[in-house]
Amino acid sequence: MASEQLTVVVAPDSFKGSLPADEAAAAMARGARAVLGPGATVLERPLADGGEGTLDVLLAVWGTEPVEVGTVDAIGRPRTGRYGISPDGRTALIEAAEGNGLPHVSDVPLQPLRADSHGVGLIARALLDRPESTDLQEVLLCVGGSASTDGGTGLLTGLGARFLDADGQPVEPGGQGLGAIHAIDQDALHPRARQVDWRIAVDVDNPACGPRGAAAV
Repeated sequence: MASEQLTVVVAPDSFKGSLPADEAAAAMARGARAVLGPGATVLERPLADGGEGTLDVLLAVWGTEPVEVGTVDAIGRPRTGRYGISPDGRTALIEAAEGNGLPHVSDVPLQPLRADSHGVGLIARALLDRPESTDLQEVLLCVGGSASTDGGTGLLTGLGARFLDADGQPVEPGGQGLGAIHAIDQDALHPRARQVDWRIAVDVDNPACGPRGAAAV
């Protein structure tokens, strides 16, 4: 009787600060092949949890290339961000960490009250501005790996909304301005923002305040 062929699936998430998921999977696969020999089938299936690397993992499955756009990091410094589009053009993926991610502000002390998600909004605006976006039905927004605690207000300002205090003035960006919000002006909100479905991908239950809150973490 012929022996049954062994199949090994290596499916890691990224090793935060060390290896992206695809490189971790490749390293594990090399080890498995070295031990098990040529008779084994080793499948590399890198995973992601809504944080850094989610875009690359899903684009590898879709077989599409990322679209690069100008944006800013969590403290307003210019950078290049990316988003992805499914092969049928109906689903877009925005990895929030491309606009407000922790790795892009690792060179300065963390600023949870000042940092915001405006860069994520700029990526979303660029996506919705595409002539091809008329086919778009859903935006998958992956919100892990964030350096901001602004509740998504920065994202919405990037799409044209304004958050106003009791005097009708824009509040300070970031988490520091949340307590002063008295009204939301949506008159200039990007029209396509209301025409697509938004789905949020995240793997944690992280409240805004308290010892487990986003600001403290």
